[in-house]
Amino acid sequence: MPATRRLILIIIILLLLILFLVVPSVSWSQSPQTPASPWQDSAREFAKKVVALTGPRQTVALSVRNISSLSDSEVAAVRLALEAELRAAGLRFAAKPDTAPELRVTLSENMQGLLWIAEIPRGDSREVAIAMLSLPKVATAAPTGTTQMFVVQSKLIWEQDDPILDFALLDRGIPGAGQRLLLLEPARVSLYQADQERFKFQQSVALPTNEKPARDPRGYLVLRDDYFLLTVAGNLCRGVVDQVLNVTCWNQGRDVPRPFSEELHWIELSIVPGRNFFRQRFKVQGSDEQREALFSSAAGWVEAGEPLRFDASLDGVARLYRLNANRAPAALFSGWGSQLTGISSDCGRRRQLLVTRQGDWTALDAVQAFDVIGDQAIAVSSPLEFPGPVKELWPGTTFMSALAIVQNLKTSRYEAYILTLSCGR
Repeated sequence: MPATRRLILIIIILLLLILFLVVPSVSWSQSPQTPASPWQDSAREFAKKVVALTGPRQTVALSVRNISSLSDSEVAAVRLALEAELRAAGLRFAAKPDTAPELRVTLSENMQGLLWIAEIPRGDSREVAIAMLSLPKVATAAPTGTTQMFVVQSKLIWEQDDPILDFALLDRGIPGAGQRLLLLEPARVSLYQADQERFKFQQSVALPTNEKPARDPRGYLVLRDDYFLLTVAGNLCRGVVDQVLNVTCWNQGRDVPRPFSEELHWIELSIVPGRNFFRQRFKVQGSDEQREALFSSAAGWVEAGEPLRFDASLDGVARLYRLNANRAPAALFSGWGSQLTGISSDCGRRRQLLVTRQGDWTALDAVQAFDVIGDQAIAVSSPLEFPGPVKELWPGTTFMSALAIVQNLKTSRYEAYILTLSCGR
């Protein structure tokens, strides 16, 4: 072999040795023994569910939103695995997001573990097809932080020593007149007028009381266009706020239905005499059999023409009912507190559920927002902490708000808050 060719061969061999020694990852990363991503199998199963909705060989615009406790690096790994498996399943990704239907993937979690949700429009309609995959949390590096989509915000309206059952802000509709506060207590209803940054007492009207009052009485207000209704201690009252506060009460077996959704879907609330929970009687579908449900609070709305209802039952389990179906619960949720209510927002699916934390009245409490997708309740906010137990969680005067009544454990005073839900941190 000529010396020149032998020299060239030696140089090539030396270069290859340097390449393997200095950059070992270049060769070993392509080795078939390389461990797969911990998300690969889940991504493959999820891709099958998605393609079952979209059909193969479709072009989509993929977006991935994280509202779980996964870290940014974990989310990036999940996205890479999803993209690979969706391509392998036959989907194509649009070069520009606005040129194809959006395949929106949400990485969330519930009490059992992680939950992946895919949403994609059905043709030109407003309906959305949904695929979901539940999976246990993968043992990976500890998350660096939680990315939350929504924020529960609170505003303190009033505080006092005596118990508060419910309250409402009244807008007089007169420029410069300011708002008025209607406050319901166990034995009276009071009216306050806004004076600069505070409310000033105007008037109180005594309410009938029960001979055997509940240890923890409950009652609520329902506003109408030019009057209000209230129920407390088994009495139904009608009031008018004009120049003065006028209230007339009478005894009635069934209490005031309270609206709890944007579509004005109503629920017949009946406070059990001498107790602090509600009762609803109903007929079993297809028969004349009468049953009753007992619960601490309820909420609901109408979704795609189907009424949904959530009960915080006395056994500590929340139940979801689809009222177009039979009376059997569609889903059960554990780990929640005894108070829940619905709220509308400009976020996500536009309707969320606010839920208190599990615990007794000697512990601090919190309110957290949940999105309801199918029969899954997905946490979409961090818990908003309060200085004591949330005694009541009511719908607000508008559907974009909710009311919380808290007993501060440090001061023992009752505090009235207005809650809203905003998007982003």
